[in-house]
Amino acid sequence: MSSKKTILVCPLNWGLGHATRMISIIDNAISQGDLVIIASDGDALFLLQNHYKNLQTIELPNLNIQYGIGAFAPIKFLFSIPKILKWIKKDRAKLNEIIKQEQIDLIISDNRWGLWHKSVKSVFVTHQVMVKIPQPFSFLEKIVFLLQQRFLNHFDEIWIPDYKDQTMNLSGDLSHKYSPKKKTKYIGILSQFHHNNQQNKILYDIAVILSGPEPHRSILEKELIKKIEGMQIKAIIVGGRPSQTTNINYKNITYIPFADTLMLQEIYEQSKYIICRSGYTSLMDLVTLEKPAIIIPTPSQTEQEYLAKYASDKGCFISMNQCDIEKINNSDFERLQHLYNLSSINKITAII
Repeated sequence: MSSKKTILVCPLNWGLGHATRMISIIDNAISQGDLVIIASDGDALFLLQNHYKNLQTIELPNLNIQYGIGAFAPIKFLFSIPKILKWIKKDRAKLNEIIKQEQIDLIISDNRWGLWHKSVKSVFVTHQVMVKIPQPFSFLEKIVFLLQQRFLNHFDEIWIPDYKDQTMNLSGDLSHKYSPKKKTKYIGILSQFHHNNQQNKILYDIAVILSGPEPHRSILEKELIKKIEGMQIKAIIVGGRPSQTTNINYKNITYIPFADTLMLQEIYEQSKYIICRSGYTSLMDLVTLEKPAIIIPTPSQTEQEYLAKYASDKGCFISMNQCDIEKINNSDFERLQHLYNLSSINKITAII
């Protein structure tokens, strides 16, 4: 009897991070001879279809909500909960169809809450075992944690892409403040990249790696282009739009809408500094490639705001609010270089 499995890998389509961090899991499964089927939607599915042209892919229901702007963003998100619950129900219905059509041995769901099945081993991947609640409602965090644990009971295992150590980790409170269930496993950092010890020629002063939900992705893009055009530097911007193909050249900026894993790793290695969101996948990529970076949390997204403060307090990166982009200057990059020289960056894996 064959021990090879058919694995259904299902990342959330919320930015590109959930999809790109599945690349190492998919590669590992393929190396073991397992058959992988990819299921997602939107840009996340498009990205993985282009990365794995020979793998079967299945389109899942699209959540299709935008994150709000300003102080009312959390309230707008609360009003989206009925739509999210309806989407979870659609995901479950689609999964039941897939189970009937395919012989699935393992489901790996990255933050798609409805993708579990009572007759198939189901794994949930998340770095956010607890949810950061905005002030003044942070007292609700423990209650939300307990409610979230009830949802996670449907899954056979919870995989956390981080280290278990309470003091040396990358996610902080998000996966260490409260004790998760026994079926939780810390699986280490996941990244689409592999560390390369070779020294690459530096072509760019800054690489901007854009990601995340709209409208904030486009807002950040516009603000950074405006700022960098006025600086005496050479930059490249990766727009985080895998379905677009048009490159744009500004006077000191090369703009490409999307870069696959190999090209993106080259861009990281050929750039002196990185500017990106403080999404957890972005932090894992920076750690893997040991790159100094300015990290900018998505406004009103409490998870990213927490991660930005947590990482900057450790002396790993410089955190900057989106509203302060116009203040970026050479002294910020001098501080980044100072951090790197102190080995807070190039030995970050030892720190966390």
